[in-house]
Amino acid sequence: MSALFSFSLAVSLFVALLFPVLYQLIVRSTWFRFNRLVLAGSMVLCLVLPLTDIPALMSAAYGVTLSGLESVDAVMDSVSAPVSSESETVPQAGFGWIALAVLIYWAGIAVLLCREVWSYVRLFRLVSRSRKTACRGYVLCRLSGGEMSPCCWGRYIFLTESDDDNSPNSILIHELAHTKRMHWVDVLFADLFCIFLWYNPFAWMTRGLVKLNHEFEADEAVIESGADVYDYQHLLVTKAIGSRAPSVSNSFTAGKRRFRRRVLTVSRKRSSRKTMLLAACAIPALAIGLLLSSTPLSARVLADISGFEFPGHRNGDVVEASQTVAGTEKAPETGDEKTDSVKVMILPQPYHDQKPLAELLRTTLESSPSGEAVKVNIQVVIGEDGKIREVTTDHDDDSSVKTAVDKLVNSVMFEKMLQDGKPIRMSYNIPVEIRK
Repeated sequence: MSALFSFSLAVSLFVALLFPVLYQLIVRSTWFRFNRLVLAGSMVLCLVLPLTDIPALMSAAYGVTLSGLESVDAVMDSVSAPVSSESETVPQAGFGWIALAVLIYWAGIAVLLCREVWSYVRLFRLVSRSRKTACRGYVLCRLSGGEMSPCCWGRYIFLTESDDDNSPNSILIHELAHTKRMHWVDVLFADLFCIFLWYNPFAWMTRGLVKLNHEFEADEAVIESGADVYDYQHLLVTKAIGSRAPSVSNSFTAGKRRFRRRVLTVSRKRSSRKTMLLAACAIPALAIGLLLSSTPLSARVLADISGFEFPGHRNGDVVEASQTVAGTEKAPETGDEKTDSVKVMILPQPYHDQKPLAELLRTTLESSPSGEAVKVNIQVVIGEDGKIREVTTDHDDDSSVKTAVDKLVNSVMFEKMLQDGKPIRMSYNIPVEIRK
């Protein structure tokens, strides 16, 4: 749940940066098919880039290298500040701002999905009660009264009984252009895109650009058929008043807020091909998005949200309350290993909070009968189950240091580190200064 919300935040950044480019392209360029490709491609890129750039993002932010779900190498700084006993407890997930945001996000998705389903129910109810006739390979649905404006979806074209076969010839050509170019596919994709990013106004404005470009393209088909520009503009103004249509369809009166632009575009001359070069501005916009998403702050916030778990659940299993108590706890059984008789201290992953481990290492090593103060580099490998699998130091020849480290290995374990909801293996290099 939280991972999808975190992903949507990363996508939202790219959508916000790309929207000004897309807006200028739709407003200035009359190469509507090209504009359609750019709009669809931009939404796909916004969804793909945050996924493909995760390893580079983590490497740039923390010096962490991800290799599937197998290993992560992280370099942690030495921490000299003392840590209180409370730091040795496992941090519990709670109903803080992340929990509230995740719940609101999923509630919004549920509401909008219901609304989308209801729109399709309304659409097919219109189909069922209409008078249907074949028209140039498509289905012409006649509706009684003026309950809705001319529109289309899929192979269905909706007209009212008042629109006879002569006067709405331009309307029919307009709606046929929508159906032949399968504009309903773009609308469906844009709707799902907006449901996923329902809190982002730029996603909804991008959807508006998609539908507006559809109308430009269909209007162009009418003018190319030989219709008089002035008469068609008058028809647009006449039909713009009153009726509505299902939001999932391509309506003849769509885009009323930009209706003036649509009417003026009908009489515009074909723009220069150079206007298509505006699409190239998407490249720096995407580069800025990659740069901003790879900052330490952005990466840390997204990682915290993605790794969030509601209280009482980890990896889909119920966690016993006794495992979250500070101090010594029984380590859970893994495989054939029996650890019921071994008391261990559960620590947070050093990736999130290195203080407890660093301080514990320092305290353990300083209590060993070693010589003068030294700085020891300790390499720790933590398995998927949170147990220390391997520990090496650059002072392995010092028996007192080795004994102290081995003792520590048997007394601690860590919270599981998750990536995409699955536990992963972690590797850390932690420098610890031993003070005598």
